[in-house]
Amino acid sequence: MALLKNIVNFVGSLMKKLLKVIFFLKKAEAVSPEHIHSIVIICLHYLGDFMFATPAIKAIRKKYPKTHIAIWIKSRTAQIVKDCSFVDEIIVFDEVCTDRTKEKGSSWRKRLAFSRKLKLKNFDLLVDLSGVFDSILIGILSGIKNRYGFSSQGLGFLFQKDVKIRKGQHLVERYNAVAQTLGVKVENSRLSIELKKDNEIFAREFLNENLIGNENPLVCIHPGAGWKGKTWPIESFSELADNITIDNNVKIVICGGENDVAVAQAIIGRMSKKPIMAAGRFSLGQLAALINRCDVYVGHDSGPTYIAEALGRPLVVLFGPTNPLYSAPRTENSVVISRKLSCSPRANMQNCHNRASYPCRNRKCLRKISVEDVLTEIRKILNDSNQEG
Repeated sequence: MALLKNIVNFVGSLMKKLLKVIFFLKKAEAVSPEHIHSIVIICLHYLGDFMFATPAIKAIRKKYPKTHIAIWIKSRTAQIVKDCSFVDEIIVFDEVCTDRTKEKGSSWRKRLAFSRKLKLKNFDLLVDLSGVFDSILIGILSGIKNRYGFSSQGLGFLFQKDVKIRKGQHLVERYNAVAQTLGVKVENSRLSIELKKDNEIFAREFLNENLIGNENPLVCIHPGAGWKGKTWPIESFSELADNITIDNNVKIVICGGENDVAVAQAIIGRMSKKPIMAAGRFSLGQLAALINRCDVYVGHDSGPTYIAEALGRPLVVLFGPTNPLYSAPRTENSVVISRKLSCSPRANMQNCHNRASYPCRNRKCLRKISVEDVLTEIRKILNDSNQEG
């Protein structure tokens, strides 16, 4: 692997020199704010990645307060991005590949058409927080001269200024590093989300309809994740929820998107005392408002977990095949539970396999996390909350 990486870097260095001749690529210079009137930021991965990118995006907005900032995303994150006041324009184009999914891109005809669409917008600066082949190439074809970003695929030499990926670097810091190459100072690395009033009203009315008042401690369980290999067993969630309800007045809500409905129903079907079913009934913005009401959030390495982190909610997060070094919540009231096995990701690996969606047969790392382990942390949080109250 080390030899292959050296070969890639050597070939990349030669290609960069060649491209400088062919395309007259400029030597990287500090971007002058007075010459930047429009920026496009590329953030194509999942919801969690967008949440990790919010400190960098907000810092760019602070550096360029009057500049038009657009963000190119996939439709899966649009519900949250549309509520962000620090973004002026949302550009949705789904038909490209990212390096951590099995998804397929569209025809090159569609990608070229999208490149022309970007070119017509005359952006002065491109900031690539995805760093995949499609985003880098479309950025070049769009004719944007100032392009900054990183690449996990050995293509960073195609940027005017690329950021080197450090082993074991948290994704928040990776995205911050890209912003810093623009001369942007990231003063606050806390994740950010904005709640809309109508979503807060929706969540409050939902809880009222289910007879949950402010006097009831609320535990929110999100059993889903981007891929099954990251999820705790259904029977463990059912046992956990049953044990939580033994405590007087504690209420449980099982939440998630449409893809999580079957799992949520399976959990509830195994329980002796039924919780509140919210999976598939909320938009992302409404889900964020519901999470904001909870006293404890339980979930995996997934987007809603980082919404909860941004809202400052107490968290109990279960990690399995992904490396906490890269994505664990960093707030003081977050508890990360994981089990180190021989197949666990090494310090320089984000996942236990090169392909994040690799179908692990037994999820042994997650099965090693006992119900008692999780229940103990939840009760600690609830007890501390009662003492403070």
